[in-house]
Amino acid sequence: MKNEKSEKALKIEKLMKAANVATPAKVEAPPTPSVAPEKIESPPAVAKPTHRYLSTPDGRYFIARGKLLRCSNPNLSPADRERYSALLVIARKEEKSAKMWGPPEAVQKAHRKVDDAKKGLGERGKPWWTDGAPDYSRQRIEETPYAEWWNQHRGSAKK
Repeated sequence: MKNEKSEKALKIEKLMKAANVATPAKVEAPPTPSVAPEKIESPPAVAKPTHRYLSTPDGRYFIARGKLLRCSNPNLSPADRERYSALLVIARKEEKSAKMWGPPEAVQKAHRKVDDAKKGLGERGKPWWTDGAPDYSRQRIEETPYAEWWNQHRGSAKK
């Protein structure tokens, strides 16, 4: 069974073929060094946070560099989330490559692919929430209704 590819690897390979991206060559993992059990460090007692950024209480945005950025749609099916995330990774790699070596048209095409993947995830385009609230994405948090919450959060974090 070691030679069989995982279902996730097959899906990503299929998406890469559909996006006309070459499948990377297989890289052998370096051998695991043998370490005496007494030299292995135990994990830290405090778990690290799983999210890098703070999210608003309603879960619509996360805060980065003082701006609100829209979170992915939490109502996406796991299959759709995985698909769009894989497409986003592929598109970002294409965009980076095009910026380094490609003509301006290739950069624009790759940027459109990134934008399409982010729209699929709900991070751009029409807001994914249905209560009619406006979209404050990419706005400074101090200029939105979240300003009071932000100031309270920052005040409690300093104590």
